Amino acid sequence: MQEQDQQLDGVMHTVLNMREIATVMNHELQDQSMLLDDLDENVDRTSGRLQKTMKRMNKFIKDNEGKDSRADRIWFAEQIGLHSFINILLHFPYIFS
Repeated sequence: MQEQDQQLDGVMHTVLNMREIATVMNHELQDQSMLLDDLDENVDRTSGRLQKTMKRMNKFIKDNEGKDSRADRIWFAEQIGLHSFINILLHFPYIFS
């Protein structure tokens, strides 16, 4: 009888440990879910900005077709670089989280 009590105590201890682990895992999953929701929102926002920039780039290209203006091409390349750099800076914390 005493041996069975010891075995039941061992099983109860194991079950309590498993419950604690499951609770910690649940909290971690909730935290990860919130982070993924934030990331999803930021990706959607960035996608919208990128689409807007692509429309402007296509308009710029269409408006300058046939023109050979080196200054315009340099300005255009600078704008692309600037927008890319700003997007990276805005999302830097999310990239390495």
